[in-house]
Amino acid sequence: MSYAQELAVAHQERLARMASPLPRAETIGEKRQVSLKPISNEMLQDAHKLIYRARVFSVAEIKKAVAEYFDVKELILDSDCRTVDAAYMRHIAMYLCDQHTSLTNTDVGRRFGDRDRATAAHGIRKIARLMRSDADVRADVEAIQARLMR
Repeated sequence: MSYAQELAVAHQERLARMASPLPRAETIGEKRQVSLKPISNEMLQDAHKLIYRARVFSVAEIKKAVAEYFDVKELILDSDCRTVDAAYMRHIAMYLCDQHTSLTNTDVGRRFGDRDRATAAHGIRKIARLMRSDADVRADVEAIQARLMR
């Protein structure tokens, strides 16, 4: 079974559990009140991350979305070009491949101009770190993810 099929089966199982009736909150001679908490922004963000994380895309789809977002040709992601802008776009694409495919860093590097595992790992770690500290990077990645979800 492929990774995408495993995710689909797991998703269907979660949906089936969610659709089943809740266990009764009663015991013999005693009733319990269930308090519902309002949904916070943090809860929504966590759910949003899980949904994005569970979706599987191909490397070609990711490259296309990144190239369209930055208004460049896809070839630049595979090229030997080492400018800051080209490396930034390539690192974001590698990060998205890490998040949305089952590829190893070696496979990700090969699909981006035959780069090695360490280069792919560096790009992935760099974008993950920048997403925590830089709102512009986070906005770029989220906008590209939104394009992928269309």
